[in-house]
Amino acid sequence: MRRALRRFLACRAGSSAVEVAILALPMFALLFGSIEGGRAYWTSQAVKDVATSVARCIGIAQPECAPGGTFDAAQARTYAVAAARGLGVLLDPDLVEIDGEGTCAGIGGFAVVTVSYRFLSPVGFVFPEDIVMTGQSCFPVAGG
Repeated sequence: MRRALRRFLACRAGSSAVEVAILALPMFALLFGSIEGGRAYWTSQAVKDVATSVARCIGIAQPECAPGGTFDAAQARTYAVAAARGLGVLLDPDLVEIDGEGTCAGIGGFAVVTVSYRFLSPVGFVFPEDIVMTGQSCFPVAGG
């Protein structure tokens, strides 16, 4: 029995497979963690860009947000969803808050847009819970 144990411990066959098995888990955790971290950063920036784009659309009365020069919240939400889709984010229109006559830093006459997005990660160990990303932007309303 001792001889078999000594022979087993001295044997080097399969040691590479064991080393790869030991290192594979941390390597894949680092790889998927980097990918999901980058995707989260991208999504956060996209949400902020959408808020800025919608606030500007309202502020300068683009036809997509203000048909006929009159602000329309439903049109602005539709524009926000389309802008987010163009950046690869599927946005819920109910999570887009729009104030066409808001205040920014205590000054009135601004279009204020707040966009929220629930970031879901398919890799549970990186982000085990949903992350709510929020982007807010102000833009002065033309003639306001």
